[in-house]
Amino acid sequence: MGIMSQRQIKSIVEVDLELKDIAVIWDLDGTLLDTYEWHYQSWHQILADVPNVFDREVYRKYFGRNNRQSVKRFLGYEPDEALFHDLVNRKETLFQQGLPKNTQLFPGVLTWLDYIRANGMKQSIGSSARIDNIDVSVDSFGIRGNFEFLVDGEGRPSKPKPDIFLEAAAMMGFPATYCVVFEDSFHGIQAAKAAGMVAVAKTGTFQFSDGQADIILPDYLLDPEPVFQEILGLVREHNTNQALL
Repeated sequence: MGIMSQRQIKSIVEVDLELKDIAVIWDLDGTLLDTYEWHYQSWHQILADVPNVFDREVYRKYFGRNNRQSVKRFLGYEPDEALFHDLVNRKETLFQQGLPKNTQLFPGVLTWLDYIRANGMKQSIGSSARIDNIDVSVDSFGIRGNFEFLVDGEGRPSKPKPDIFLEAAAMMGFPATYCVVFEDSFHGIQAAKAAGMVAVAKTGTFQFSDGQADIILPDYLLDPEPVFQEILGLVREHNTNQALL
């Protein structure tokens, strides 16, 4: 068999790739669940007991990072281990206790989760949150069954490092370039891009400008079909380009 032309390689990649060949990785807070305000209120209550520089702007800037990264920013100094664990454990306990009545799934999320499952795509969560927070969240809203794996941020480099997303892809058995990430934060989008994945920015926590993400999504009230056809086209294009190198 002779050497294939670039056009032939491109044709093979595009013909073979379907929606079922894509894996979806969801951030949790601010992306699936509207938890922004309740996280703020929980930290506000807990940090009232110690010196800190916590305010809404500091919180907004570091929302979505793991506790190891965010707590020192909220305090304005590096806490010792005893103080760090005390603050985090009290905050997460408060957050989890109030989660069902103070948070909600974004409107339309269930339709999107159903669409993804119906089209044979695997999906997982890749969040900077602790695993106990993720567990409480998915069980409180009855969505655990949609996800192959729940990948947390504890003990892993914080976004914008891509480790959380790369691990989720590996656990699902997908190359990074066949994955799409849904995120609400700038550093989450940066992590998705660093992983080589299609990056979909859900607006709300931050407002994104053209070029900052592959797709900017205002909400989940849109029909998921045309959005995923666009995602499929981006995955095809990226993997075609890789094959042609």
